[in-house]
Amino acid sequence: MKCSKSLIWLRFLTGKVYNFSGKRSSDEEMPMSDEIWPAIKVERFYDEPLAHYEARRREIVTIITGFRNSRYEGAVAERMEQRLMALQDGMVVPAVA
Repeated sequence: MKCSKSLIWLRFLTGKVYNFSGKRSSDEEMPMSDEIWPAIKVERFYDEPLAHYEARRREIVTIITGFRNSRYEGAVAERMEQRLMALQDGMVVPAVA
């Protein structure tokens, strides 16, 4: 049986295991640690300056880590998701330190 993309995304954001009906499979949350999360890979765009790539990568990792640790809720989560998508698509260039 295949898992839907929305359930995979839900698992990615919440760290909880869900069954195929979309309900949590147990009342226990999985322990949150670096060992259970896949590495965050950020590809560099063609001709993207190294300083821009490093700043963009840092911000993407920060946002994803925040979602993994349930730091964002409501409107803040919506804004962070939009920012993440813009960074991943190259629509936004983060400030370079």
